[in-house]
Amino acid sequence: HIIEQKSQMKLSQAAMEVLSIIAYNQPLSRSDIELIRSINSDGAVKTLIAKGLVEAKVVNEQRSQQLITTDLFLNVFGISNIEDLPTTEEDDEEMDAFFSNLVNQKGENND
Repeated sequence: HIIEQKSQMKLSQAAMEVLSIIAYNQPLSRSDIELIRSINSDGAVKTLIAKGLVEAKVVNEQRSQQLITTDLFLNVFGISNIEDLPTTEEDDEEMDAFFSNLVNQKGENND
């Protein structure tokens, strides 16, 4: 089923960018993502939620929704917890390889 999940997880470059922002900075709000990317990211966020890679949760006393990665995200990337993500101290090529397996090479699904 993991292979099936990976084949169904093709994402646009924009969705991959948003996913990496969430993964490395979670929890964060949609407006935080827009500040980082300087562009509306609602389409990419909706895609990530629909695919089950990200979820919106109330994680603070202000009751505002924050985006976090899911267990499916961990499964798809073959890691047991978020701390297993490659860090900026590690080789950039390793980080690129880690996320590139979900990028849709044909440029479809532009979010």
